[in-house]
Amino acid sequence: MSILQAYQKKGLPARLSLVLTFLGKMSANYSKSVKDHKQESFGTNTNEKMAILQLGAISQLMILLEDIALFCHVFLQDKPFDYYQFLDSKGENDLGKIVGGFYNNIEKLPTDDLRKIMSYGNLNDYDFLDDPEKKILASAITNNLFLMDAFLKKLSVFYDSHIGIYRRIKHAALPIQIGVDIPSDVEWNKKFDFWSLGFTSPKGLTDLAMLLPCSKKVVNSYTNLLEDIHLCFTNVINSRLFIVQRKVKGIIPYKDDNFSKRLPEDTVNSLKEFWKRFEEKYPPKQPGWEGEISIQGKYPPWYTYLDDYYSKPLFSMIDDNIQKK
Repeated sequence: MSILQAYQKKGLPARLSLVLTFLGKMSANYSKSVKDHKQESFGTNTNEKMAILQLGAISQLMILLEDIALFCHVFLQDKPFDYYQFLDSKGENDLGKIVGGFYNNIEKLPTDDLRKIMSYGNLNDYDFLDDPEKKILASAITNNLFLMDAFLKKLSVFYDSHIGIYRRIKHAALPIQIGVDIPSDVEWNKKFDFWSLGFTSPKGLTDLAMLLPCSKKVVNSYTNLLEDIHLCFTNVINSRLFIVQRKVKGIIPYKDDNFSKRLPEDTVNSLKEFWKRFEEKYPPKQPGWEGEISIQGKYPPWYTYLDDYYSKPLFSMIDDNIQKK
């Protein structure tokens, strides 16, 4: 459970903040003229700088999607939570296969699997005041499962749209032509300001170019996705923590989660009444970290010899030595 708690409190906020850093810089640039080709640092013009920020935002969003897929995969196993067993695995447990398989099969995801991801239990296992209360809370579950299904399908579209270029961002000397002006005769793509071309064919570098357009609407779409991840995935993590902390098989929607706040007032009131009884019967336990943390006894080489690196870049040091001679 310590991994879940750490991700809930620090890991997920850190991921979200990093994406927001890139999106904030892109939005700030859109307050200027995107078509201004003033030269920027390292020889990049404004379009190229925006494209680089876009690649950064996409990379961090794809990493978030990897987190979500792996957590959901573990939740579906009905086994003790062990997130990190997959990070260095090969074969069927290879991380890339798990993530790709999850998003490629979202359309086929059964309702029972959605229930597991949301940590919802069987309604017959709970003590309801009466049938009307049970019916109201069943409708809340149905509503939330519908929202979760829509959220995962949205993630699947983003994953499928960007996995090819994401692989090129991570590997293979960045075979992406960034910040390219859209040709004047391409009428169907005039709604975008520029595009980048990701060369994704395994046969030859220029055999297939994937288009990655950019505009203010594109930035807004990334921001909306980030908000969806924040609201929806926070619910998933919190729900799993509820069942682990209380040692129960499942829960119904929590009275104060991001889905429940959007339910009808009578449903929210029923949830509050149910959770009052539920928390009295199953009080949460708050264990500490599982085991001792083993800290490496020395810093990695870069930090051990930091004095050799922090003051000047290599070529400045070489120039200094030449001048001394």
